[in-house]
Amino acid sequence: MTYWRPFGKMIYDVRDTPFLGSAIKAFSAFGFVFLMTSCFALDYFHLFGLSQGFGVDINKMVGLAPPTTSEGGLSTRWHYSIVAHPIMCGLLMEFWACARMTSSRLLLNVMGTMYCIGGVILFEEKKLEKELGKEYTEYLQTVPRFCPFMPPAIGKFPKSKAA
Repeated sequence: MTYWRPFGKMIYDVRDTPFLGSAIKAFSAFGFVFLMTSCFALDYFHLFGLSQGFGVDINKMVGLAPPTTSEGGLSTRWHYSIVAHPIMCGLLMEFWACARMTSSRLLLNVMGTMYCIGGVILFEEKKLEKELGKEYTEYLQTVPRFCPFMPPAIGKFPKSKAA
């Protein structure tokens, strides 16, 4: 996004507006930090093979190890206790926290948002419900999916025709 070159019509530009421009930059920074820190709850060091390659549990070494639970279980710590998909939440904050909106950027934001939300609801949540069962369904009824200020997901997932 650093080298984004806008084309198309300018919708708004608040970079020179002192309060609003600073607020949007702060929201963007918060979204980036939220996204990156939520990754540690999943132990990406293990996922990418770094812990195995170095022969040491890096998450445990830096004090980020989760409490001992069954392997492959549901993680509800840190950001996952306030929102079901914190990585997507941070990504959506990054999409929409822009001080200069052009029609091309709006198209990118809308398509990215549809991809994130559609992928999670249509594919990821159904797969997690199959793998984790009732535990995951109950978890979704206690936390919102993407935005901490929204109500939690209620009810079962719609059945696909292939299922």
